[in-house]
Amino acid sequence: MLVLMLAFADEQGAVAARLPIGQLGLLALSSVLGVMVGHLAYFVSIERVGVVAASSIVQLQPFLVLLSSWFLFEETLTWPQVAAGTVLAAGAYVLLRVQTGRM
Repeated sequence: MLVLMLAFADEQGAVAARLPIGQLGLLALSSVLGVMVGHLAYFVSIERVGVVAASSIVQLQPFLVLLSSWFLFEETLTWPQVAAGTVLAAGAYVLLRVQTGRM
């Protein structure tokens, strides 16, 4: 990621260094909290539904980010992306149902 930032970011990523201290602190806090909450949720899900089901749910992350980008930033979705995401969601749903004995 560092290489990509240096290659493609505005001013090689140096823009963040000029943020006001309050915004820089919020950026750091959101980074740390995001990682902490993500890891906590992953480990709790492993404990509750097992590693196979938890891993399959993690595979939904790119599709959920794409949906969020479509909703928030009006990104364009293609039919293959929607179809693949639907298959991923259906697979995660089936795995969770089988894992919890409800199927």
